[in-house]
Amino acid sequence: MSLTPPPFAALSALSLLSALSLLSALSLLSACAGDGEAPAGEGGVGDKSATPPAALPAAPADAPAARLSELRYRALEPLRGAFTGAPLWVSNNPEDLRGFGLLSSTRPPEAFAPRGDAYGVPYPDLRVEDEEAWRATQPGCPLGEVRHIDLYLAHILSSAHLSGTRRLSVQVEAGAAGAVARWAARVGTTTWSDISGYKTTREGWLGARVAAFRLALSEGAPLEGQLTLAPGQRHTLVTVTAESLVEGALRIEAEGGCVAVHVAAHAGDPPTTTPPYAAGDVKWPGWYNGKGYGRAAGLYEGGEWVGGGERELKSAREAFGWRLFDAAHSPRALARHGDSAEVLFGGYGVVYEARLKLRSAAPACASALVSFTSYADLALKAGAAPLGDARAPSAAYLALTDPARRPSMLWNGPLHARYQLRGGEEVTLTRSVVLTPGGASASDPGATPSGLSAPLFRLNMEPGEEREVRVRLPVPGYIVAPAALTVEVTPCGG
Repeated sequence: MSLTPPPFAALSALSLLSALSLLSALSLLSACAGDGEAPAGEGGVGDKSATPPAALPAAPADAPAARLSELRYRALEPLRGAFTGAPLWVSNNPEDLRGFGLLSSTRPPEAFAPRGDAYGVPYPDLRVEDEEAWRATQPGCPLGEVRHIDLYLAHILSSAHLSGTRRLSVQVEAGAAGAVARWAARVGTTTWSDISGYKTTREGWLGARVAAFRLALSEGAPLEGQLTLAPGQRHTLVTVTAESLVEGALRIEAEGGCVAVHVAAHAGDPPTTTPPYAAGDVKWPGWYNGKGYGRAAGLYEGGEWVGGGERELKSAREAFGWRLFDAAHSPRALARHGDSAEVLFGGYGVVYEARLKLRSAAPACASALVSFTSYADLALKAGAAPLGDARAPSAAYLALTDPARRPSMLWNGPLHARYQLRGGEEVTLTRSVVLTPGGASASDPGATPSGLSAPLFRLNMEPGEEREVRVRLPVPGYIVAPAALTVEVTPCGG
């Protein structure tokens, strides 16, 4: 049986045999006899305190996992899918500013002007990595101008480094033919201490609100502003007076011509011409674990990703899952400021949709608990051997990590899901997912702490049954990647 396309899935007619990534917490009634299942409350899967073990349980590296806590990162399956929709312009490098000026631009003052950083190394101003893709996604536009983009920004305008009034603006500038610009925007500000780096557990925090707006745009929320621009005319779409962190999302469309997009920090009125670059803590490619990632500033291949997967339940006790937000699911740059990331690792600002199909080949009723699970590679205690892709979401793993270096938040954002009950009825779920590993511990080293995994829903499946699931979620800024969509199977009623 197939799912009726939900209101939020007006994307492509991909088979539910492709899937994406990401979930969070749902749970249902466990008795197979009934034909209805209802979401259970939030909570962890065994979250009790105890003396932590000194090492992970010594299970064979490739042994099939019988519990979620045994499911190692390397055992997760890839999701198969592709980026869709408008490209995503990201403005996040530099993040912590030391001066006012230009932060990012689709059409910088000079196409290949040096943009220095703290080390004074010049890189091309805007490096076009895939000209064919840029032109294909922005038909009729010269390089440096766009017709349809999503935009995600995050910058810190702290009073510790910038004096007086601190503002951030997003502007469009019409090309030679002029243009009709349309847009929608949500840009806010908060004090940096409010989130302590990437750490807040409040559901209503700024990053979660921005992510919710990205999700709404991906599901067809209307554009809110419109203006006819003369050739070369510049218009400010939004200006925010900063407390410290400024974070936001926009969708920008142009008809009858193309526009350039500029993001700038300033003290007074918005700039009337493109200013020199702002100084700040530029992070170069290779900064993150030496793997080619850095902070992002540029045009990345897609603001949305759709994919899927399928799996057969073969026994009454097993665990499996699909990787999310790893390099394979992170958009590559079509064009980037030369000091910025070649890959948008973690997919910040991207909206992901997973389309999954589960079928039961188990000999008796099997209960499949679908969860959103963090596989963040946390800092270990001194002397602990690196786990790499052998890490699993267990109390034993958490006990090996250094409490002083754990982020108090791994994930904080909204999620939409749609799944089938036994009779074909569809259930829609909207919720906020927050993962906070800081205080999680468990007396059973094989338990999965609630701070590492959020149960989403439970599907009780008789032999031969099939169920289809769709999950959509935006990646908020300041979460910790990667994550996974996991399934833990137990006997019904057990």
